[in-house]
Amino acid sequence: MAPFSQELEPPAIPVRFSFVLWAAGLLSGAPFPAGAAEPVVEDSVKKYRFLAKDAREKNDTRQALHYYTEYLTYRPDDARAHFWIGELNYDLQDLRAARRAFGQALALDSLHLNSNFRLAEVFRLEGQADSSAAYVDRLLRLKPDDPSYLELQRKLAELYYTQQNNPLALRHYLRFAESDSSRQDPPLIELIAELYEGQGEPALALAWRERLLRAGVGADSAGGAPADRVPILEKMAELQAKAGDTRSALATLAQLAREQALLRPLPAYHLDAVH
Repeated sequence: MAPFSQELEPPAIPVRFSFVLWAAGLLSGAPFPAGAAEPVVEDSVKKYRFLAKDAREKNDTRQALHYYTEYLTYRPDDARAHFWIGELNYDLQDLRAARRAFGQALALDSLHLNSNFRLAEVFRLEGQADSSAAYVDRLLRLKPDDPSYLELQRKLAELYYTQQNNPLALRHYLRFAESDSSRQDPPLIELIAELYEGQGEPALALAWRERLLRAGVGADSAGGAPADRVPILEKMAELQAKAGDTRSALATLAQLAREQALLRPLPAYHLDAVH
């Protein structure tokens, strides 16, 4: 008798034919040979993965959710499938189910970017700023220049601000503002200046108001000084005075006077008609 290693392997049984044999065995009650169910499982995996993707592409959200759930009975360790269940529940506005599915995806793959992003967004929508921040920080460690992650950080800063947690709002606003030195966003720069002033840091508040002027706030093509520069200069002079920098405060007030003069309308002269 030839050694086992030299015996010929039996011919491969087609997957669909194997399903027929598997079903017949189930009905007859006959015992299964070891490994006989594997082709059937693989066939079901392919089927539900295809059906789930097809339903998703057809925007049939609930049907896609059903197929992904069936798929996970065969492949419970597929992080992407858990993500899609989370995404579909997110689309259905079931944030609790979405949060659970995204969490399961991250338990299998902590660096799955889309799950981190969506979980950060879900926690933000639920008002859980600190929980959201943990995932935002992770995303920005992995891809610090990604525009969508930076925009999520700005939204997180806004949540902290509405919750009156100004120190953390400032932290996230700063990271967003400093992520691109060429970004000119006057309302954001003004807000950062106000937050620094509120924290009792006039020097930093002053620096950000000076940045407002460098950003070209109020500049116009005629070289004039529109009214929105006036309050910036007034606040700068106030902060310089508070810091004891009298010389700078006087210089700023002088600049303010010059720019206010440009805003005053010239008197109108009317010439009477010559008779």
